[in-house]
Amino acid sequence: MIPATTTFAPTVSSLAALGIKPSKTVQHWLDLVAKLRDIAEQDRQTPATIEDEIDSVSVESADEAIAARVRRDMERQNRINIAGQMVEAACSRGMAEVRAEGDDIVGRLRPTFDKAADIVRTNAEAFDPDEDPAAVLSRGAQAAAAWTAIRDASDTLNAICRALAPLYGLQPDADAVVSNYDGDHWKRVDAQAAFDWPNNDWHALVRFGLTLRLNTPLERLQLIAATPEKTTRHETVMHAGFRAIATVRG
Repeated sequence: MIPATTTFAPTVSSLAALGIKPSKTVQHWLDLVAKLRDIAEQDRQTPATIEDEIDSVSVESADEAIAARVRRDMERQNRINIAGQMVEAACSRGMAEVRAEGDDIVGRLRPTFDKAADIVRTNAEAFDPDEDPAAVLSRGAQAAAAWTAIRDASDTLNAICRALAPLYGLQPDADAVVSNYDGDHWKRVDAQAAFDWPNNDWHALVRFGLTLRLNTPLERLQLIAATPEKTTRHETVMHAGFRAIATVRG
């Protein structure tokens, strides 16, 4: 799992961009992390050099001057180390708090997800998911508007998936973003193939006849459990006058 020090603030920022403001508890950890990092950064600033101090050192004070410099440098490094450790602890607490709110956050994101999903559904028949964009855009304003609408809505759906991934420690898959497969295992396989395409092909999911829905991990597991597994089988077929073995879905 990616360390909380690299996921906490970006996750909160991604959620905020989607309209999900941090709770008071999360904001407390966010503010504390920012303050600790400021302190560490101030301590990292270049201290006075030996050349800057040497003019004030006498034969009589040389020993104490060295000792004082050692104390200051050790204290500065210790402050940096302790601040770093506190940042790690605060990020972990903050990320744990965000994860504890995960299911509530999913619920709050559903209206945004549903609105974008509806835009994809409304424009899904305007062109094929694998059609070349240039060919679509060349067909006129209506086709271009549909292509742009699906692209922009897909960007929103992708942003939601990216923001939610750190909450549960796993990348969203097709099970996380559809309502059901009607108990059809192969429909589930095809849906996952579409979801794994670059940038997630929401258009293809809709054209497969699936209803998009943002699910919590528990709802995702329930969807998986409701879709019985199936296997493939091998059959002999004739192809161009020759026998061949074809894989057939069971």
